[in-house]
Amino acid sequence: PEELFFRGGPFCIYDKKVHTYKMWYVAGSDWMEIDGKNMPVYEIKYLESKDGINWPSEGRTCIKIENENEHGFGRPYVIEHNGIYKMFYSIRVKHFGYRLGYAESIDGINWNRKDNLMNLDVSEDGWDSEMIAYSAVVEINNKLVMFYNGNGFGKTGFGYAELMEE
Repeated sequence: PEELFFRGGPFCIYDKKVHTYKMWYVAGSDWMEIDGKNMPVYEIKYLESKDGINWPSEGRTCIKIENENEHGFGRPYVIEHNGIYKMFYSIRVKHFGYRLGYAESIDGINWNRKDNLMNLDVSEDGWDSEMIAYSAVVEINNKLVMFYNGNGFGKTGFGYAELMEE
């Protein structure tokens, strides 16, 4: 009943330490009118499964809408890096489209949003001037590398960024 209209955009990993599948996904039951158009409202949820086939009927909210400008999230992407879970996700921002967000967690369930650390925004013009979304992060040669979509959900191109260590 808490995920009436949306349940999608899953990202799943298998945790060998506890022999459990962990899934983060977006879900919601509400709509909001923005500029005369009904738009979905959804948050990031979490589920666990021992076999990867049978899942609970409802997940636990782990990333919530925090301000009046947000109305949803796009597919989360989670990695475990240096003993910390790191989640990269898209934030649906009213009147502006998607931007990228970031959060950290010790257990993969309780998250601390650190969107300000993303330090990546749309360009003044070009292929990513309207939106940046749907990131995927991998480790290559001990560096975290992010690939992400630009305008039109990637129709105009995709980008590449590296984590800059301080």
